[in-house]
Order: sequence, then structure tokens, then C-alpha cells
Amino acid sequence: VDPLTSPFTLPPAPWIGDPSFRRNNVSRQATSLYSSLRSGCNFLRISTGRIDGLSREDRLCQPCFSNGQSHVESEEHFCLDCPTLQPLRSSMLSRIRASSSDPILTPPSDRDHAAVHTFWNDRWSSLSPETQTDILLGGKSYPGGSPSSLLHSVPSEVSEAVTRVAIPSLYCMYRKRGSALRDLLLRQ
Repeated sequence: VDPLTSPFTLPPAPWIGDPSFRRNNVSRQATSLYSSLRSGCNFLRISTGRIDGLSREDRLCQPCFSNGQSHVESEEHFCLDCPTLQPLRSSMLSRIRASSSDPILTPPSDRDHAAVHTFWNDRWSSLSPETQTDILLGGKSYPGGSPSSLLHSVPSEVSEAVTRVAIPSLYCMYRKRGSALRDLLLRQ
């Protein structure tokens, strides 16, 4: 039976054989969360507050608000700033950095040590929080150079490390946030 002409079977989609969540042993929940963070339609107050009709400045991070701080709970705040998530975030960033330089994960012929070194040591800290968030959520380029319109590519080793490490790490951060919100509800 020819699978392309048989009415009972569909030809396999090319992406089904090797989806990144299987290749990288990442759960569907973590991949779904990552996609929702990338799309901007997610569980954060920046998104849910829009649905509730709140102005942007009123869409506050509840764990931060309970500690006397008032930060809009955006993707940037979740990925880079929320103090509740600091230990997990620090671990994620150091693991991405280490993984992007790991000789076992990247064959020697494909490695560009200079590009990875330059990215982490010269570029990362000078990037805006918005650009850093974009890279953590799968962005492949960042602004730079003398004309502000120039874009630089994120080294492939870094992009691959972000895919390997950030997806499950952001899921852990999401779970920690949920735990913090439950604790807040129990205290009230």
C-alpha cells in the first residue's frame, strides 16, 4: 500500500520524526510553556491582566508585590528580574553558558570558541534586558554595530544550549512561581 495515495494513512509530517522536545528530552508541558512565553499569550499578569482589562502598570507580579515591590509581571521580569526566581535563573544562565562551550555536545569541527567567548564575555551584559529575554526565548539575532540597524547572529552553540537548557529551566521557574503564588494564597 502506498502511504501517499492510501485513503487510510497520512504521510508522516517531516517534523514528527524529530521534534525538539523529544530530541532534547523535554516534556510537552515545558515546550508548551516555552511557546506561550514566546508568543506573549501566557500565564503572566502582562497577558492575563490585558484580558481582565487592567492597565499595563497594574499588571503586577504578585510575589514581588507581597514583598513591597511593584514590578509589571512581563516575560522580561519572569526571565531576568523576579527575585523569587533568582536561584533558578542563575543556575539556568550558568548552565546555558557552560553547555554552549561543552566539547561533548558540540563536535570540534562545528565549534567556534571565539564567537561563543565573545558573545558571553563582550556582548551578553551589554544587551538590553528585552534582547536578553528574546534570546532566552529562542531569538537568533541581536542588535549591534555602529549603525543601529545591524543585526548579529547568536552563535549556534549558544542557540542550541538555550534550547537544551532554557526550556526545562523556564518550566522549573514557572512551577516555582506557582508555588510562591500558592503560598501567598495560604497566608491570606
